[in-house]
Amino acid sequence: MEKSSINVLKLLISVIQHFAFIVFLLTSNSLSGQTTFSHLSHSGFNCAFGGVVQIDDGFICQGGFVNTTKGVDYFGTLYKLDNFGNFTDSLIIGSFDDYINARIEVIDKFSDGTILAGFFKFDEIRKILLIHFTQELEVLNSIEIQSPFYDPQVEDSDFVDLSCLVIDETDNIYLSLNLSTAEESNFLGVLKYTESFSLLWDYYDSDAISNSVTDLIVDSSGVIFGENAIDSPSNTPTIQKLNSLGELEWSFQFQIEEELFSVSPRNIALQNNNVVVGTFMSFEGMERSSPVLVSMDIEGNQEWITIVNPNPVDGSSIDALSKTCDDGFIAGAGSTVPVIENDSLVASDIVEAQLIRFNTQGEILWKRNFRLIDNPTAEHEIRQVEQTADNGFVMVGEYINTNINDTTNIFPYQRQLIIKTDACGCLVPNCDPECSRANCEDFPVFEDENFLLIGPSPTSGTLNVFVANVSSDKNHSLKLFSSSGALILEESNVVPDVTYIFDLSNVSPGIYFAQLLNDEGVVQTEKFVKF
Repeated sequence: MEKSSINVLKLLISVIQHFAFIVFLLTSNSLSGQTTFSHLSHSGFNCAFGGVVQIDDGFICQGGFVNTTKGVDYFGTLYKLDNFGNFTDSLIIGSFDDYINARIEVIDKFSDGTILAGFFKFDEIRKILLIHFTQELEVLNSIEIQSPFYDPQVEDSDFVDLSCLVIDETDNIYLSLNLSTAEESNFLGVLKYTESFSLLWDYYDSDAISNSVTDLIVDSSGVIFGENAIDSPSNTPTIQKLNSLGELEWSFQFQIEEELFSVSPRNIALQNNNVVVGTFMSFEGMERSSPVLVSMDIEGNQEWITIVNPNPVDGSSIDALSKTCDDGFIAGAGSTVPVIENDSLVASDIVEAQLIRFNTQGEILWKRNFRLIDNPTAEHEIRQVEQTADNGFVMVGEYINTNINDTTNIFPYQRQLIIKTDACGCLVPNCDPECSRANCEDFPVFEDENFLLIGPSPTSGTLNVFVANVSSDKNHSLKLFSSSGALILEESNVVPDVTYIFDLSNVSPGIYFAQLLNDEGVVQTEKFVKF
C-alpha cells in the first residue's frame, strides 16, 4: 500500500475515533437522564437572558443587546438552544428597520407549545409589544399596548413598562404594567387577555405612587402579585390578591423582625394553596442583604419565615424562585463572597451566581455557587430558574463586569448566562455524593483525596471546574495551561464547594491542563480537550 494511502487511512481512523468519542460522551451523558452545561454569549453591550422556556428538543431564551454603533438602540432577540446548550437558531426582533429599539422583557409558553414574548418598545410613543411565535421562531400574531393614561400634553405619561407575563392553563394571558401619568407618578396595572389578545379585564392601582409589580402568579382563584416602591425599598411592600374578575380581594404586609429592614418581594410561588415569597432583607448597620422566604396561606396570613444567610459577610438576594415537582423550591440568587488574605477580609464585592434548594418548609437542602472567571468586579444577576424535564435545573440571567476599559461607554460589559445542572445542582457530575438524586443513575464516588472535578471534555465553549476538600489555611489557585506549558487563564482566592466557569471560546483547539495549586505547590492536575 502506498505511503499516502496509509496516511489517509490513519487520518480517517483518527477522525472516526474522535467522532465516536464525542458521541460516547454525549450519549452517556444523555443516558444518565441528566444533561448539564454552562454557556456564555456576548452579542453586545447590555446583553442579558431575561427568561427561558423549555421545549421538546431544548430551550428558547429571550435576550437582547444594545447596538452602540447606532446610538442607544435595543435589539430584542430570541435564542434557541438544544439540550446540550448549543445555539441552533436565533431571531433578532428589535431590528433597526422593523421594531425600533424593541427590548425583550418576558416570555412564556401556551399549552400547544407556541411562545409568547413581551417587549418594551422605544418609539415616538413608548409601548408594549407582544409577539406570538412558533418553536421555529416564526411570527404568528402580535399586538401593541399603549398606556391608557397617555396624554401628549403631559411629559412621560407615555411610559409603560412590562414587568411580568404569565399564561394560565386555559391559555389566558396576564400582564403586569408599570405606568406613568406625569413625572414621578408611576403606578401599576394588571391586565387579562385571551389567547387572541382580547382584553377581559384590567386593574389599576393609582394609589401605588412610584410602585412596581415585582412578580405575578396565577391560579384558578385569580392573580397574586408582589408590589414594591421603586425608589424606597425600605417602605413596607405588599402581596396583593385579585379574584378571577380582577377585583382586589386582600393585601398582605410583611411581618418583619425589627433588626431587618429594606425588604423587597422579588419572586412568588404557589405551593398547595400556600403563597411563598422569595425576597431579600438588609441588616441595619451592614452593607449587605440576606435572602428570605416568607410563606402565607391563600388568605394572606403569614405561616413561616426562613432567613437564609444571617452571616455578616455573606450576603445575597433571591432573584428568581419556582416550585419543584416535590412541592419544594428552587431559587436563583446572587451571593456576595468575601476575599480573605492572611486571615483578613480584603474585599467582598465578588458576586457569584447561586442555586439554592429548599424543602416544603423553606429549609435549605443544598446551595451551589458558580463563579465566572474574568474580573473581581463581576456580578451575576439571575432572571429566571426552573426545574427541567429530567429533574435538573436551568437558570438564566446576565454576567456584568463594570470594570471596562472604555470609560466613555455608558453601558456595562455584559454577557448572557445560562446554566443547566443535574438534580443536585451540579455542573460537574457528583459534586455532592450525599445529595439525594431523583431518576438519576449513580456517578462514581468523589473520593476524599480528590480536590477538583472538571468537565466537559472535549469542550467548545466553557470549562467547569468544581473545587472541594481544600483547606482554608492555605492559599489556593486554579491555572489552565496549554500542552506547551503556556498559562491560558487563572483564578486566585480559590475556595471549596464552588464551580469555577472558564470561558474558552477564544482559546485555540488542543490539549490543555487544569491545575490546582497552593503555597506548597501543585495539588492536582487534570487534562481536557478544547475543539
